[in-house]
Amino acid sequence: MLYYLLFITVFSVTIFLNLGSPYTHITHVRENWAWSKTQEVGMSTDTRFKFSPMEKLNGYKTENGVYFFRAGKFVLDENSFSEMPLNGKGHFLYKKIGNSVLYYSNDGEILWDKPYKSYPRVSHNGELLLFISGDSNQVLVSDLNGNPTGAKQIDGRFLSDISFPVMANGALLVFSGGEIALLDGAGNIIFQKKDEPTSKDFLFCKSGAVSPNGKYSLVHYLRNQKDFVSMLNEKGEILSSFTLDNVYPHKIFMALDDEGNMAINLPDSYLIVNKKGKPIVKKQKSKREDIYQIAYSSGSFFAVSVENQVLFFSNTGNVLGKRNITMPARMRPSGDRDTAFLETKEEIISFRLFQ
Repeated sequence: MLYYLLFITVFSVTIFLNLGSPYTHITHVRENWAWSKTQEVGMSTDTRFKFSPMEKLNGYKTENGVYFFRAGKFVLDENSFSEMPLNGKGHFLYKKIGNSVLYYSNDGEILWDKPYKSYPRVSHNGELLLFISGDSNQVLVSDLNGNPTGAKQIDGRFLSDISFPVMANGALLVFSGGEIALLDGAGNIIFQKKDEPTSKDFLFCKSGAVSPNGKYSLVHYLRNQKDFVSMLNEKGEILSSFTLDNVYPHKIFMALDDEGNMAINLPDSYLIVNKKGKPIVKKQKSKREDIYQIAYSSGSFFAVSVENQVLFFSNTGNVLGKRNITMPARMRPSGDRDTAFLETKEEIISFRLFQ
């Protein structure tokens, strides 16, 4: 009996050492931190990771003001609007019909007051500030201090979409008339293009997206009665293009990773598309949803809203995780490729890629 037990033990150890761990490591996305907006309290941060959500997040808007994670509440003036950098500091205060924009610190101190009559839109880290004219035909480019920088001014025929990269500074501007501009973190033009002057085709651009590193762009547009999505490089050249099954007369929600893979979330379907423009996941939704949807790339994974869930995908179309949600909701960048935040009406949740 003793020899038998000894044989079994040696045999088992030998098999273990030769075959490795019996447990397969599965790449997945799951939540590892949450903040309750109603209770204004969050979970303790995970000490296994250097990443701290409370240090990365700036704050969020409330019904009558804003909440800063490092400073607490700040009440807005009546009829005022706030534009907040998600990972930066402070916020910008403006009125729908006004003649100035104010920049406040997290403690409520006015840092500057500039005579802008345009609407401010700020990059995720707050370092690039865009002022959109009331008719949406002009964009003024400024730095965090409200001073003109880089290209200083971009003109086009009705701005239809703006996209900011989640891991870099810069912006993609898409005008419905076909004018497209990609800016770097200092507001300089990386490329600027418009439709061919000899083209007689009707062109109407509706949506845009930019990769996390800011090097690739997606544009959704109507040409000759069909909707297209094209991926552009840093020179504005089309790398791949494909046709959508239907025409969508509004903005659609798209995401693009650093390798050129795409997630397209439409009211009636969703797609994961490779860098050559070939769908690797294409599924119809059981019912048509609202125009507003989630399509997001952290740099390591995609997030797509489908009915009452947000699904996390790899760039090969594998489902990495899911969570029930109530729309409206949105994804927020973290500054970390493996982490992203989901913000709903009641909470903010951190999701991390585990490998």
